[in-house]
Amino acid sequence: MRTNICLLLIIVFAWFIVNCENTREYEEEKYGGVVFTFDDADVNAWWNLHNILKNKNWRATFFVSGYDKLNSNQIDLLKKLNKYGHEIGGHSINHFNAREYVQGNGISAYLETEILPMINLMEADGFQLTSFAYPYGARTAQIDQALLPYFKILRGTFNAAREPHLQLCYFNENSFVFGLGIDMNWSWDIEYIYSLLDYAKDEDKIVIFYAHNPHKIVTGNYQITFQRMIDLCNYVNQNKIKFYTISELLKMN
Repeated sequence: MRTNICLLLIIVFAWFIVNCENTREYEEEKYGGVVFTFDDADVNAWWNLHNILKNKNWRATFFVSGYDKLNSNQIDLLKKLNKYGHEIGGHSINHFNAREYVQGNGISAYLETEILPMINLMEADGFQLTSFAYPYGARTAQIDQALLPYFKILRGTFNAAREPHLQLCYFNENSFVFGLGIDMNWSWDIEYIYSLLDYAKDEDKIVIFYAHNPHKIVTGNYQITFQRMIDLCNYVNQNKIKFYTISELLKMN
């Protein structure tokens, strides 16, 4: 009887040690995140990219400019992207440089020309905008304050190849964030982008990238190849990094 009790105690103790170790490993494992964003209005190319990447469970945020110039087929594709879990954000009507426009015309004119018509048109088609990306990344703190009543999160740009721990393109728990450009015209290679993803995972951060027009072959600036996006999404999945849309960052506060 005493032998059975001792054996039972040993089994319980061993189970306790193993489960404590498993719990500790789970708690120490890092799960960083990434936000891929795309700017402007190359809707057909975005849809083609989605069809290439949809088996990788990816998600992105598409910031649309010139919504008043899109045709019905492009608007339907945006709705389909939205239905697949991607976010549709705003990028202004005319793609004006906000800082320059406000300097010459004032904030009220910028809202009336670039922001409110965009919101009205897109909401009439069922898009509930919660995010906005500045064309050219041009903004000021004053413009930020004018836009925040209309959007929950704003994205600018920061394009400098700093060491990962010095980069500004990580979610900072604020309503304004920077994205780093990953179009092929930037001088950094894919290994540098991988290093930022590694840092995000190791430090439990969320890194934010932006691109424009995805195509099979690059023919000019502001384009990214399908293959680069395939490689990046493979890397994200292989390293257990999570895809986020930009408005989901607000839930991380």
